Amino acid sequence: MKKLIIPIVVLVVAFVFSSMLLNISKTLPEGTVIPLEVREIIDADKLDNTINYSNFNYGWYFFNNIFGFIIVGTILMLGVSGKIRDRAKNMAEKITAMPNAPLIVGSGAAFIAMLLAFLSATPDHPVSGGTLGIALAWGVVGMFVGKSSRFALTTLYILLFTLLMDVLNFPFAYYKGFVVEHYFELSNETLSKWLADFLKSNTIGYLFSVLLIPLAYWGIRKSPKFWWAWISAGFVPIIVCLLVISPVYLAPLFDKYEELKDETLKSRLTSMAEEAGISGSRVFQVDKSDETSKISAFVTGLFGSKRIVLWDTMLDKLEHDEIAFVMGHEMGHYVLNHVWKFIGFFTGVLLALLFIISRTIGLVIRKFGHKMGFVELSDIASLPLLMLMLSLMMFLLSPVLNGYSRMNEHDADVFGLDLTHNGNIAASAFAKLANENLSNPSPPAFIEFWLFSHPTLKDRIDFCKEYAPVMEENEIPEPATQTTQKQ
Repeated sequence: MKKLIIPIVVLVVAFVFSSMLLNISKTLPEGTVIPLEVREIIDADKLDNTINYSNFNYGWYFFNNIFGFIIVGTILMLGVSGKIRDRAKNMAEKITAMPNAPLIVGSGAAFIAMLLAFLSATPDHPVSGGTLGIALAWGVVGMFVGKSSRFALTTLYILLFTLLMDVLNFPFAYYKGFVVEHYFELSNETLSKWLADFLKSNTIGYLFSVLLIPLAYWGIRKSPKFWWAWISAGFVPIIVCLLVISPVYLAPLFDKYEELKDETLKSRLTSMAEEAGISGSRVFQVDKSDETSKISAFVTGLFGSKRIVLWDTMLDKLEHDEIAFVMGHEMGHYVLNHVWKFIGFFTGVLLALLFIISRTIGLVIRKFGHKMGFVELSDIASLPLLMLMLSLMMFLLSPVLNGYSRMNEHDADVFGLDLTHNGNIAASAFAKLANENLSNPSPPAFIEFWLFSHPTLKDRIDFCKEYAPVMEENEIPEPATQTTQKQ
């Protein structure tokens, strides 16, 4: 355990230095030149905040990824993963040797899950059917832990390793997710609500980890040569299932969903959905104003669970015409099959990356395995190495994934414009998005290339304005300078 002092000290030092390096201020350094195209979109009273907040997020992305690689690499090279595996093995042997172990462990896991559910419950988000389902799933996991020593070893390792990573990452999650958002006055969420959501998300995340990771290692053991293909193929039904159940059972655990109260807008959006070919969609509003001042909307779910969702902050800050365009954009993703296309594209990328890993990870294990505490890929202690290699390659491929996403987002913009026929209204919606979310509309080219999954707001606004000639002839476009004004 003494070796753990090293990564902990590194973590604290890096945290202090990152706070100094990524110094967040509400005033730009003297002499900072703001491009004219940014000044034309962002309100003067929000200009400094927007640039500082955006720059902080850019720096944080790279820092968080690189530092994460360092932490996992340190855990591997110090042999911590092997020690966690040994501890999990001892615990698994003791647990499975108990009389009536499946019943005891299963009921205990369900009880702990329910206890965490009650601790994280709030008046707006009480214990619900989804919560009970999660507790039941934990109970089933616990029963198998008590029955199978191998599954117990794998599950306990995953829980111990994930807990270690969460403890190390907690200061960063709190700093970025709570402190920074409040500093820029984008969040009014209470600490208790933030902690409750953090606890719930981890409870769900741990559950999916102990359900899916053992399946992956089962594939590695059963098919040492072709595990990469089986895991990639298994990704498709898993992500489809998540897209189906998430809007109905998981999302309501964090936010309060209600049928859209504005009947006029609801009728307009459902009519647009029918016109777009999305039949049977329901329109919901989410109470987010008690957490954030940001605006957002999306179309989610698959098959019978598909729904149109708007944050109440958007309902308060955007006009009906602007909301109609935003939702037209989101509907475009459905009609143009972007969800299915992205699943196919990402599955292909995952297949290629796992194939590369399958051909190289053996070399790493042979060279450093004894130091890391494992000598075979099928050993669950190899999980951090597998995660490190995959996440590093995904990080390097970020420009490719984001470039593909930007193309889809542009196509959805075109769809929304074709559906609503008003380029100036769409430009106004994007300008408000930049102002309310403190988004730099014209970031540096490298940042756009590496980080942006959407076209820049400046490019989107320009495109929308160019679309203006297809508006109805009797419609008089508003001056561009008015698009940034709050209605």
